[in-house]
Amino acid sequence: MRRKYISQLLKCFLSVVVLLCFAGCSKQESAIPSGVSESIHAESPEGSVQEERLQDNKEQSAERQPDDVELDHQPEQEAILSTERTTAMFDAGSFWELNEVVGGDCIYGFGRRQKGEKSILFQVGTEDGIVRDFEAELESEISVRAACTDSSGNLHILLSERGDSEWTEILALDKSGQTIGRIDVSNVKDETDIFDLLMTTGTDGSYYIYYTHDGGSSILLLDSNGSRKEDFSLDVRLVGMGTGRSGQVYGMVYGQGGQYLAMLTENGKMEACPKGEFQGMPIVINCLRPGVRCELLLGNEAYGAWTYEAGILEQAVSADEMPYKGQDVEKFGFLNDGRLCIVGYADGVHTIECLPAEREK
Repeated sequence: MRRKYISQLLKCFLSVVVLLCFAGCSKQESAIPSGVSESIHAESPEGSVQEERLQDNKEQSAERQPDDVELDHQPEQEAILSTERTTAMFDAGSFWELNEVVGGDCIYGFGRRQKGEKSILFQVGTEDGIVRDFEAELESEISVRAACTDSSGNLHILLSERGDSEWTEILALDKSGQTIGRIDVSNVKDETDIFDLLMTTGTDGSYYIYYTHDGGSSILLLDSNGSRKEDFSLDVRLVGMGTGRSGQVYGMVYGQGGQYLAMLTENGKMEACPKGEFQGMPIVINCLRPGVRCELLLGNEAYGAWTYEAGILEQAVSADEMPYKGQDVEKFGFLNDGRLCIVGYADGVHTIECLPAEREK
């Protein structure tokens, strides 16, 4: 009887122990019910701030994914080489004086319709031939003395008053005709008698202006704000100047022995490029432009185009392939897609011919 009573007590004790252990485990797993937890965070300012911080951190983490970081630091997209030959016609009206510049993918025109009037500015699409007039005009006493385009296709024109010597400013326009820069250049040079002018832009937005004067010839280097950085005196004559794909500035040197391609060194000298001679060439290679797959494109308005890369000079477009000759050529240059663009005028019609100057190798 006594043993039976002890056994029952032991069973009761064990049952109580098991119940207590079970209750303790349940309490540890869910110390605060979900509803209570939400209620506490809703009433507690600190809980609210912590949740907001947590949410902000999650959003920032989502924004800083590895793919996004790589996109932010990707190099500029390589220009696309075009192998198409296209033709477009346009009508800009009659001009007493008309000049044109080939841009990245368009043609800029500027000139006077009548003698003594203001110069008007316009743009023509090389693919569609659509003429788009700009609001900007040049006063009658202001003339364009040099012009070039940069790698983005923006137009930069060196303006002067009363001849080549009286420089006033460099006016920069984008492809829509909006003014993106006006730089005062009235006091950047020492010489007063200026003759030939050439201009190109550097990859950092600087300006290289070549000009001849009574004392010889010089290259004036201005920064993007128009401040004078360098003035190099040259002992050679340039008939063309441009910037290569690498950012190197090149010039076409012309002399009695012919002409050759040279590069501007840091000390302001023109150093001949390896195998860059055009000996015996009776024409002037006066158009230099960065290529898409080559360092430099070179051209003449009637005799074709050449490519230059790593000391290899090759003719890409022959004289027989040129659609216009002599006085029929209004303007020519290279587009950003590696094509040679020729503007011709015949029978009262302006025609744009674009033909590949660079080819896939």
